[in-house]
Amino acid sequence: MEGGIFESAKQGAMICDTSTISPQGAQQFHVDAKKLGFTYLDTPMSGGITGARNGTLTFMVGGSEEEFEASKGVLSGMGANFFHCGGPGTGEIAKLTNNLILGISMVASSEGMAIGEKLGIDPAVL
Repeated sequence: MEGGIFESAKQGAMICDTSTISPQGAQQFHVDAKKLGFTYLDTPMSGGITGARNGTLTFMVGGSEEEFEASKGVLSGMGANFFHCGGPGTGEIAKLTNNLILGISMVASSEGMAIGEKLGIDPAVL
């Protein structure tokens, strides 16, 4: 993309993409970055606002083992937990599945609370 980071990154730069994008997109960015002489890693995170404020975010990293180890130097300013998920794109897979599991759990909890209250139990007790 014109004016994007791939046009301005310096040789040898490491780009840690903390956004949640498609695994296929992350894989392609990794390939494109290598051609241009720098490293792209998918490093989506978990931990929310509290984790960001406290520097305790969890990062799910997709890339080689060597790239993963090098990324900790960049990511440690924001997080405390780092998981190597596998090759390029696997950090995104871990994040997407984590989001799915969290969403399902939230819906199940909400429905359980609604049913309990309708059946007559105090929600504070439940």
